[in-house]
Amino acid sequence: MSEEPKEFKVDYPNEYVTSVEGTYNFCGDVTSLTFKTSKGRVSTGFGISSDSATVAPVPTPVPTPVAPVPAPVPAKKLEAKGGDHGAAWDDGFYEDVRKIYVGQGDSGVSFIKFEYDVGKKLVAGDGHGKMSLLGTEEFELDFPNEYIVSVEGCYDKVFGIEAEVVTMVKFKTNKRTSPPFGMDGGTTFVFEMKDHKIVGFHGKAGDYVHQVGVHVSPVSKS
Repeated sequence: MSEEPKEFKVDYPNEYVTSVEGTYNFCGDVTSLTFKTSKGRVSTGFGISSDSATVAPVPTPVPTPVAPVPAPVPAKKLEAKGGDHGAAWDDGFYEDVRKIYVGQGDSGVSFIKFEYDVGKKLVAGDGHGKMSLLGTEEFELDFPNEYIVSVEGCYDKVFGIEAEVVTMVKFKTNKRTSPPFGMDGGTTFVFEMKDHKIVGFHGKAGDYVHQVGVHVSPVSKS
């Protein structure tokens, strides 16, 4: 009958495994393992050892010291701009933005959605607002060589809608600028921070997108 898995936790990065000892039976099956660390700790035996088994110490070379990996820098959240109406939404922050979908209605930006990257894996964000019959336009980045450095747009009060809506938005990358999505006019806004890239979005939306804000993080120097 199999047992529940057991655990031996190493105090990384201050501790590492220096040797592994084990036993095996006459069939060549490993029957037990024991681990020793740089702090002199020895794990409990994993498995069952027997008198007929042979102990096979396997010393592990001490690793060559390497430069410590810097901790990731938390993203900064820049305050959203636009009308104070609709439900708040926040995609959070990621490593990069891969693709943007923008839908337009009769009076402004009615829908927006983003696709992000984490560890070279695509993460699709939720859609915000309400998609109209006009569908969406797309702006796809040349990932991983392209990233967003600024977002520009404007918002305005339009007839028949309670609060200001985002009427136009466009995206500037380290390589190019997207076409404007929507119509220029009203109060303008720009999100940009020197040596930073945009890695997430937040805002407010109902039947239209009322506010847009961003998360930024430093551009890697590597």
